Amino acid sequence: MNLNDRRLLRYLVHAVLIKLAVLTLLWLAFVRDARVAVDADAAARQVGTAAVSTEGASK
Repeated sequence: MNLNDRRLLRYLVHAVLIKLAVLTLLWLAFVRDARVAVDADAAARQVGTAAVSTEGASK
């Protein structure tokens, strides 16, 4: 591996690490606390099936 190959490899590794850091920061800032309330009846209407209640079901 010559000097140019090592320089390119180092550049690419740094670029990937910076992109991962930016994606992590964006996820922490905008996505982490996002929650979606799921309504069983609304989901069943979207899928086209009857809703099944799992409350009180034993495992």
